[in-house]
Amino acid sequence: MAIRVLLADDQLPWGDPGRDDRVFAEIEREKGAALRAAGKDPRAAYEEDQRWFAGLIHCLGNDFGFDVVPASVFANAMLQAERRDFDAAVIDLSWSGDKDLPPGKRSNVGFRIVDLLKPRETGMPVIAFSQNFAEHPELILQVIERGAFPMQKTYGSIDYLTLGSAILYLTGDRPRPAADAAAAVAATTTTTAAKGSATGSTVWDVLREVPRPYLLAVLPAALLLLLALAHLGTAPGEPVRIFGVELYARGH
Repeated sequence: MAIRVLLADDQLPWGDPGRDDRVFAEIEREKGAALRAAGKDPRAAYEEDQRWFAGLIHCLGNDFGFDVVPASVFANAMLQAERRDFDAAVIDLSWSGDKDLPPGKRSNVGFRIVDLLKPRETGMPVIAFSQNFAEHPELILQVIERGAFPMQKTYGSIDYLTLGSAILYLTGDRPRPAADAAAAVAATTTTTAAKGSATGSTVWDVLREVPRPYLLAVLPAALLLLLALAHLGTAPGEPVRIFGVELYARGH
């Protein structure tokens, strides 16, 4: 059965121009001045983020095979959290585009969703997926204290892989001896990338088996190895891809 993932974020595309425009209008009111001060056009930034989110949903659903439950309205996300009809949750912290929340008080309200899920008490895998950690690192400790996992949102293609891998890892329940965890990840990653198809265990299976204390050490190493192999296997001038996700064009 597919892993069911709650993806709660106010910027998830509706696929309805009217609704998307209403979300943009709220974001423009909340963050427009800051975006323009940073030299960004609010509309262009919003549309770029929409394309990124569409790619994220596609990757999680198609490349990783998750059953994604989207929640782009805060009240709906809270309702879904109460129901707990999913295996893992990915929660945005700030909800600038939700018109039903008080203006000027939408930063980090996602903690209310995390608190409702009570990951420390329930064991529910919860990822706080936010761009706020870079400027406010104190939020990382607040996430960890709640028993959730903090992950920086960079709006880059690599986020698709790190988020999907973290979900797979955090929802796994098969232990692996710590001594050979990293070696197993490296060996499986090399085999999978070289063959171009999965035979037997895949890198995702191995990631699920790595003991949780080793996640931060093993996951970046596995992804860097994947990237290195993909780079070496790509002709100059061609796009470097990992599991169908285009990251950058290899230089000549």
